[in-house]
Amino acid sequence: MKAEVRKSYEARGEGEKVRRMRNAQRKRNYAQTAKYERRIWTDEEDKRVLTHDVPDRQLSSEIRRSVQAIQGRRTKLKAEY
Repeated sequence: MKAEVRKSYEARGEGEKVRRMRNAQRKRNYAQTAKYERRIWTDEEDKRVLTHDVPDRQLSSEIRRSVQAIQGRRTKLKAEY
């Protein structure tokens, strides 16, 4: 979340609410993907992450990676180009 948006929520007294919602979402994502083992990214997975043709949640179950891992990988791959 950008700093100015975060300050806006905190100014209205909703900062704690936003933190709770964000943490709840992270717990849900972790519960769904904690079963996935760690492994090296393949070229095919990298292509799927970069094309972004399906939602990350759907891609997560197809390639058996967490949503956070997919988003982090996409960021890393874009930075390398």
